[in-house]
Amino acid sequence: MARGGIVDEIALSEVLRRGGLAGAALDVHQEEGDNKISPLADLSNAILTPHIGAMTIDSQQEIGRRIVGIIDDFSCSD
Repeated sequence: MARGGIVDEIALSEVLRRGGLAGAALDVHQEEGDNKISPLADLSNAILTPHIGAMTIDSQQEIGRRIVGIIDDFSCSD
């Protein structure tokens, strides 16, 4: 899922409780921030991470390459 709110977390939690899906993993959520608790939080077949899906070594290196490219393009422009 790319954006919180694309998936109805209440409906997903009901499907997971019934066994309609084996499991779900979400990195973004309908509501994020302090004191926001997903209806999926207490399910053993749901994995929730705090919006850190892009924090891999490969993705961070790619971000660095893109930033260097942008700076290089900017500094070489007329």
